[in-house]
Amino acid sequence: LLIALILYLPTTLLTDSRVYILFVPISILFYKNELICFFKSFFKSPFRKRYLLSLWLIILLLFTITLNSLIGGDFINFLKTGTLFLTPLAFLSAFIVTDYKIYRILLLLISIEILVGFIEYLFGVNTFFTFHPDYYVFDNYFSFYYTRIFGLSANSSFLAQKCFVGFLVIYFVDLKLNNKQIIIFNLLMMLGVFLTFGRTVVVVCTFMIILYNFFYFFNIIKKNNFFYINSNKLLFIKSLVYFVVIMLSIPLLSNQINRFGISHKKVNDSKGVEILNSVGLENVEMAGRKLLWGKTIDFIIENPIVGNHSKRFLVNNKHV
Repeated sequence: LLIALILYLPTTLLTDSRVYILFVPISILFYKNELICFFKSFFKSPFRKRYLLSLWLIILLLFTITLNSLIGGDFINFLKTGTLFLTPLAFLSAFIVTDYKIYRILLLLISIEILVGFIEYLFGVNTFFTFHPDYYVFDNYFSFYYTRIFGLSANSSFLAQKCFVGFLVIYFVDLKLNNKQIIIFNLLMMLGVFLTFGRTVVVVCTFMIILYNFFYFFNIIKKNNFFYINSNKLLFIKSLVYFVVIMLSIPLLSNQINRFGISHKKVNDSKGVEILNSVGLENVEMAGRKLLWGKTIDFIIENPIVGNHSKRFLVNNKHV
C-alpha cells in the first residue's frame, strides 16, 4: 500500500514529486538484500546484457546530459531542477515495484480517480479544485475536448496517462483478478480515456489493444507464452469488442479528434510547419500546438546535436 501510494500521490494535486525521495529509505529498509545481490552480480560481470540495458543506460544518460549542461554553461540550474536525481529514482522505483499486489492497489487508486472525474463530468466542471487556475464550468457537452475532466490531477493529460497505465497493467500483468473484476476495471479505464479525451492516449490505447490481440494469437499458434501477457480469454474477447466499438465510432471520433467546426489558428509557414502539414496535419485543429511544434522542429534542425543543453524546452514560455 505504501509503495503504491508513493507511486500514485505525486501524480495528483495532493503532493509533489519530492515524495519519490521516499523510495530511497524504502529500498534500504525492505530491499537491501536484493540491491546487494544486484550490485554483487554487476561487479562480477558488468557487461552482461541485463546491465547494458539498465545500469549502464542510466550512467550513459546521466553522463551525457551532465556533459551537455556543462557545455551550455548551465550546470548549476541543471542541479537545481533535480534531473540528476530524478532519473536514478525512476529506475530505483522500477526495480522495487515487482509485486502484483502493488499494481492492483495502483489500479484501484486510478479507478477511484476516474470515478471522481465522472462525478465532475456530471456536475459540469473540469475539477473540484476551484482554486485551480484552469478551473472552469462546462458551457455545453458538444465537444469532448471542452468537457475534459481532471479528476484529482493537475490537468486532463495526467489523468489520461494514468488511464493508459491502467490499461497496460490490465493487459500485461497477471493481477489474479476474477472475470468480473477485470471487466469492471477495463470499463473504468475506457471511461477515463474518453472523459479525459487525450487524443494521443486514445490512439495509443487502440494501438496497444491491437498489439495485445496479435500477441494473444501468436501465443496460441506457438502454444506457449512467448509474449508475456494476461491470457484471460474474457479479456481477449473484451479487447475485440473495444476494437469493434472504436472502428464503428470512427466518424464521431474523427470529428472530435480533428475538432471540425472549430476555427483553425493561422500559423505562419516555416520549415517545421511545412513538415507538419506534409504528414497530414494541415487541416487538424491543434490548440496552438502547430506553432509550438513547428518552432520546435525549426530549433531541432538548427541545433541537432546539443539542443538547448538539456534544459526544459520552451516556446513563448510554454513547454513542448
